[in-house]
Amino acid sequence: MIEAHAFYDNTIHVVDRSQQPPALTAVEVPADLEANAHRDLGIFSPRSDWEVAEVTYPAGSLVVGDFARFQEGEPELHMLFEPTETTSLADMTITRTAVVLSILEDVVHRLEVHTRDEHGHWERRDLYPELRGAIGVSAVDADESDEVWVSVTDFIEPTRLLLGDLSEVAGGERRANSN
Repeated sequence: MIEAHAFYDNTIHVVDRSQQPPALTAVEVPADLEANAHRDLGIFSPRSDWEVAEVTYPAGSLVVGDFARFQEGEPELHMLFEPTETTSLADMTITRTAVVLSILEDVVHRLEVHTRDEHGHWERRDLYPELRGAIGVSAVDADESDEVWVSVTDFIEPTRLLLGDLSEVAGGERRANSN
């Protein structure tokens, strides 16, 4: 639950529904940080530099980690995206087992998919490198599948809606299928 005090000033709470009445526990993060959770993951996007366990994550990055461990004060975080002078994170979507990033690099969209291997280490791959133009990605059903809707808009071709399946992403780059 997000308690908004001002535009970039929030307090984030976890709701424990196992208690009656449900209990709220504050998540200890900066007030300007965007946070989300999916399954066991905590997903954090700081708007200003964020220091955790003597590691500084820059503003505009995307950081993930085991949410329960984070709440217990034992964060094991991994930076999936770090902005540069020429790159920024445009959007992010989560599927059942993957995190898909839409990145602007020199004002050109490109997609990355991040998955965990059998040891829990994060792996990055380019996703649909053949696509050009403004690219939007959203999960079909983030809880049940690794399918994504991909919309592509450019100046030469009409807008296209594609359906992609990331369930076999460990096999290398994936191609989107036209519907």
